[in-house]
Amino acid sequence: MSWTPPPLDTKRLHLRPQPIASQEKARGSNSLPNRRLGLPSNWQIFHKATDKAIGFVGFIRWERDTGCAEIGFWLERAHRGQGLMAEALRSVLAFGFNRMGLDRIEALCQPSNPASERVLSRIGMQREGIVRGHLHAKAEPETFHLYAITRADWLRTG
Repeated sequence: MSWTPPPLDTKRLHLRPQPIASQEKARGSNSLPNRRLGLPSNWQIFHKATDKAIGFVGFIRWERDTGCAEIGFWLERAHRGQGLMAEALRSVLAFGFNRMGLDRIEALCQPSNPASERVLSRIGMQREGIVRGHLHAKAEPETFHLYAITRADWLRTG
């Protein structure tokens, strides 16, 4: 069974739970969410200054038995480079470690996306390796960089 996480607030952002159907409508059929049972919905990111939706962040994979989850994110181009996604991701990491009881959070990043790699590093995630031939959504297999942070790392830096 799926569940909806609570709203989260940061200094500049409101993260509001967003139903999967609304996310798919906003981003098209190849949107971020995953429909597996038990996976929390993503949060839609709203900028407090304008109360306009500017992106999504959330868990796209959750393995309850191992305490591991994967995050995914997307931000409108006009709002990139301002530290907003790092702010949103820190809030989601805190929720994952403190409220979901996770021990490890991962993220996959395309090598052609250095901005995402910088934000993942900025929030304390470490690049652990390369995942080749990864199948996702309805796309061809791709190569990704694997980033991760453990609960112990988070407690030291968060």
